[in-house]
Amino acid sequence: MRNSYFFYVLTLLFLSFSSCETADCDGCTSDTIKLSKNKVMFNSSENSETIKTEGANWWIASIIVDKNGIDLGDIDTTKKSFLIENDVFTFERQNGNEIFISVSENQTNEERIITFTLQSGNYHDGIRVVQSSN
Repeated sequence: MRNSYFFYVLTLLFLSFSSCETADCDGCTSDTIKLSKNKVMFNSSENSETIKTEGANWWIASIIVDKNGIDLGDIDTTKKSFLIENDVFTFERQNGNEIFISVSENQTNEERIITFTLQSGNYHDGIRVVQSSN
């Protein structure tokens, strides 16, 4: 009896693990953006960074500055070149595969965090910019 119970459990484990496949599953997405960098660290001074993407069919899903969403208005972020500017940052997409990000000087006593969420189909990726406090 004990051997048959062990064999039964072992068979169930084998079947459950062998049924798990990662390829071609419903809802699975692959990285089609392929950012060269996901995190940028700046000191409190005015700074900039250029990030490359391998994929070109992405758009901006959201921008968050210190937990506050930024309204993109009527900017078409699916275009291969566009510019988003405000008092804190500049986000410029150039030639479809380059992202230029600049930040103004952080004169506050709080660390500044900017999150750019990019989307391509069902795939989401992001760039997190962390700027030190003054």
